[in-house]
Amino acid sequence: PASHKGLPGLKDSNGIRNEHHECMPSIPEEDEVLESEAEKRTMPDFVKPLADMEVVEGREAVLKCKVAGLPYPTISWHHNGKRIESSEDHFTFVYDDPEYSLVVLNAGPEHSGVYTCTAKNLAGSNSCKAELTVHTADGGRGIHSEEDETSGGLL
Repeated sequence: PASHKGLPGLKDSNGIRNEHHECMPSIPEEDEVLESEAEKRTMPDFVKPLADMEVVEGREAVLKCKVAGLPYPTISWHHNGKRIESSEDHFTFVYDDPEYSLVVLNAGPEHSGVYTCTAKNLAGSNSCKAELTVHTADGGRGIHSEEDETSGGLL
């Protein structure tokens, strides 16, 4: 009797196999795919965060950071809490995975302040900040203004 119970199970295995094939492309496989994708997801992390910097007025300032994360994060930049759009003058975005840079062209005193880089992906978001200080050329810190005064005195 025990062997007879096993035999119908074998004959029924065709039905089980058919059900298995019907299930494969639906719920079980999707769950497996979602789980494997979820395992690959990592929240953005600043491998090399932004650093505070000082620059003389009229010069270029480059704020750089290195970001890791899966899927690759999208990056946004803010200056004193206001989002910087790619269309704005004086700013250029440089993305060379995993390094992201914000280039401030022809920096002026109005560009001084706190810059924030925010990285977002499906696993979450993370941000880092740095302060940019732009010194005016006539503020005594600029080499050109001292040279101009000295050469002006000699002439």
